[in-house]
Amino acid sequence: MNSKIESKNNYKNPKGLEMYFSPEIAEKFSELEQNEKNFRVAKIVDAVLMQESANIEGPIYSAELGGGAHPDRYDNFFEKLIVETGHMDWVDVSPFMLEEAKKYISDEKYQKRREVITFIKKDILEYLRNLEPGKLDIAIMKYTIDHIENLEMLFSLLWEKLALGGKFIATIGITSSELKSYSTNASFYITVNNFPTMKLAFCEMGIALLLNFSKCQAIPKPVILKAQKP
Repeated sequence: MNSKIESKNNYKNPKGLEMYFSPEIAEKFSELEQNEKNFRVAKIVDAVLMQESANIEGPIYSAELGGGAHPDRYDNFFEKLIVETGHMDWVDVSPFMLEEAKKYISDEKYQKRREVITFIKKDILEYLRNLEPGKLDIAIMKYTIDHIENLEMLFSLLWEKLALGGKFIATIGITSSELKSYSTNASFYITVNNFPTMKLAFCEMGIALLLNFSKCQAIPKPVILKAQKP
């Protein structure tokens, strides 16, 4: 499958993301992400993706939700997708961030990577709504969950769209009131009424946290999930 941009909506300038709708700012922001901290976080996410995908059978269908400009990261996971003929939907609401993303993998060394990526210009929740149930084996949100206003809807859609045994891996830079942070970034609670029972892993990366959910049953029910520093 050749990399492409798929656009089927007129969603513009969602709250908190206005700067990504300026081509100049999108380009500058993409350049600023070329730093050691961002590389380090991406390597950690890549390692978690490899660990969590180890027991998923068959070609993996994955999506980076709010992908931004850097599909040049996750080297090991992309190599796995290439070898196993898997797929990655690279979803972002900003056409300029998607153009930056295409630019960052325009080099010849990313030719095979381009073949497993589809670039999709959509709002995250709209993308999930339009996806068939159980489609996703892995959903990734790196520094994006902080921008989601309706977390309950996000988790409800993720439960519906993740295959049984599917994974949701996200980094967060803050713990919002809706995430119900009670102490420091090393310990927090999440309450989402329509999310199924999940396993939860945790690690600390400076000011960021890594959430790792695994869909382990088919019937959703209210739960409280806790992440705590090991």
